[in-house]
Amino acid sequence: NDWKGFLVNFREVLALARMLRNYARRRYTNVPWKSIALISAALFYFLAPIDLVPDFLFGGFVDDVGLLLAVMRQVKCDVDAYKAWEKERAEAGPS
Repeated sequence: NDWKGFLVNFREVLALARMLRNYARRRYTNVPWKSIALISAALFYFLAPIDLVPDFLFGGFVDDVGLLLAVMRQVKCDVDAYKAWEKERAEAGPS
């Protein structure tokens, strides 16, 4: 099902954004600098109004999505570790 795949990838993109936010706030720093740089660049490119294929053209988001998927594959282990950290914190309750 394409929608299920889309939702899984969307949740992963949200996890990337949360990991970046928690890294910036120094709450979660157990991530290589290279991964932070890749995630930052990919999210910036996705949100930037100007990119390789203008977003207003048909298929304009293909390059954005392709870059995000490539970065997600590169940093999968780091994101999985981050999600485990999030789950552990949620199970521990408020601090």
